[in-house]
This record gives sequence, structure tokens and C-alpha cells, in this order.
Amino acid sequence: MCVWPVTSLVATLVTNPRKRITFIVIACLLVGGGLLYGFVNDYKNNALPELALLWGPTDDELSLRATGVTILNGHLYSQYTATHKFMAVALQWSGERDLLDSPGLQKSEKFHIRGGPIRIPIPLDQSFYDNIAQGDRDTNYIVLLVPNDLNAKAFETIRSAVNGGAILLATKAGPP
Repeated sequence: MCVWPVTSLVATLVTNPRKRITFIVIACLLVGGGLLYGFVNDYKNNALPELALLWGPTDDELSLRATGVTILNGHLYSQYTATHKFMAVALQWSGERDLLDSPGLQKSEKFHIRGGPIRIPIPLDQSFYDNIAQGDRDTNYIVLLVPNDLNAKAFETIRSAVNGGAILLATKAGPP
């Protein structure tokens, strides 16, 4: 039934170079457009934009009592301003257990989502300083989107924060 149109198309493509090029261009546009459409939809519906970060002490005054992260592109998360806030965590991770299950989180306060750079200091407790004095330099910095109603004292690990509705945005390792 549909053999004739297919054979006719093939014959035309073989014998007419101009139509062959036109067909190839149209096919590439259709396939490429479909791939681009799928990529854009996945990005819009599922993926969060990548968070640009600076982490660790950035000035002498802050490094004496805290470490922190600076979010460079907070405006990318403007759709969460009514429901979430940014929160940063520092963690000295030995690798003995999953990073998400490690205790000893040094937590920042929650910060409003807004455009432009957002500096989030993370206060450090004495045990963190003691570990640094013993040579522990494996600090991981984690940025979360935390629901407004999630109390920071309610979680002791990153996994419990995520189970409470937080979204893990980024992890970076660096100096204390």
C-alpha cells in the first residue's frame, strides 16, 4: 500500500541532488528541533539551574569566626522565593560513611532568595576548630534550598534535611 510513495521518494532522492540536500536539511531540522525541544522541556520541568559558588573563608574578619559560601546567581531560583530559603552547611567529612549521613553539620541561618550575589556565613563550633588544629582539612560545603517551615534544628544530617523537604543544590570541597 505505501510502498509506492516510499520507492518514489527514494528514487527522487537518488536522482535529484538538490531534493536530496533539501530532504537532509529538513530531516536534520526535525530531528534537531525534537532533541532541542526535549532538552528544553527537561530543563524547565525537572532540572534546577547550576549554582555558581565561591566557598571557604573570603576575608580575614569572617574566617576568624566562620566560613561560608557566596551564591553568585541567586536570581536563578526566584520561583522558590515564597516557599524556600537558602541554607549553607560546612562539614568535615572523613569518607568513612556516606556524605549525606555524616553528623557534625555546621549550619548557617536561612537566607532569603534574591537576585545577585548572596553571602552566607556559616558559624563554626569549637569541635570544628579542634579538628582543624589536628590537621583535618577535608571540609565540604553544601547549599540547600530549605522549605520555610523546616526548622534547621530538626535535622542533624543532610539526608534528614532532604527527607524533610530540602533540596540539595550543590556540594563543593575546599579549605576550612
